[in-house]
Amino acid sequence: MRDHITTGTLASTMGGSAAITTINRRDPASAVRKALAGQRTESEEPVLPRKTETLAILFAGLIGGVAHAHPALRAADPAQDATVSSPKEIRLTFTEDLVAKFSGLTVKDQSGRLVETASPTVDPNQKRQLIVPISKPLQPGTYDVDWHAVSVDTHRVNGHFSFKVAQ
Repeated sequence: MRDHITTGTLASTMGGSAAITTINRRDPASAVRKALAGQRTESEEPVLPRKTETLAILFAGLIGGVAHAHPALRAADPAQDATVSSPKEIRLTFTEDLVAKFSGLTVKDQSGRLVETASPTVDPNQKRQLIVPISKPLQPGTYDVDWHAVSVDTHRVNGHFSFKVAQ
């Protein structure tokens, strides 16, 4: 759909149909407000034909919903700033299904050394959950986790959190 405001005229075209109306230059938004409310403008012609208006609203809703979809971290186990006994794995739960091949994390101890982990997998019963096994028991201390996740619609996000292992 195209809308052009030129010299006091609003022209709207879609699929070969057109509606043209004169716009009050002191209040150009009034023609649009009236059209959306189903009222006639000064020239008694609708700014947008009813079918075009409906299609435009539906299209905008569909595009708007898709354009802003990104996976978000919903929960972590161990959780941010939690103090736990040595975990055998780290589980991250997201708002969207994930692709394990492109998702993962690194764990570093308090001196900055990498902790050995196994390959990340996605829980087959809960595809929004990334599971990363920890190869060896963790010593007491603080651990930093840097994660990245790619959802099935290819959006990539990343983040960071820390947890502590108790003595």
